[in-house]
Amino acid sequence: MGPVTDATPSLTRSPATAAGGRARDPTASRTWKSFIRAGARCFKGVRRERYNPPVELTERQRRHLKGLAHHLNPVVRIGNAGVSPSVVAETRRALADHELIKVRVTATDRDERDAAIALLAGECDCALVGRVGHVAILYRAHPDRPRILLPAGEPG
Repeated sequence: MGPVTDATPSLTRSPATAAGGRARDPTASRTWKSFIRAGARCFKGVRRERYNPPVELTERQRRHLKGLAHHLNPVVRIGNAGVSPSVVAETRRALADHELIKVRVTATDRDERDAAIALLAGECDCALVGRVGHVAILYRAHPDRPRILLPAGEPG
């Protein structure tokens, strides 16, 4: 008996998996380089789909978000390697889960810290709420179910 195919012609399932087992995703074993060779788009200088366009925060909204972030601990740390694809992926995941996160940068030079934070905010399509020393606060609203309600713009 030959392989059994379901509605999607690209996935071929054996008789053992057709009875309820899990079919293996053909792209699951690809490495980073094979994705690049195959034309996947994912990091520096390459087009990617936007999660949410970064919002322009008013001063009132910044104050509100800083107050909410006061008790948070940094969930992402940028080390000596700088902003790598894995750091960007982890930051995107954390923003999708929490919407408001703190990031710690270990670079000693202020210009390097500012550049790393700006690059990370740009790659993750998020807003930089504020930065104090080595710690930055990033915000990105969830597109389907935002949990943080921002105050209206400036009164008046």
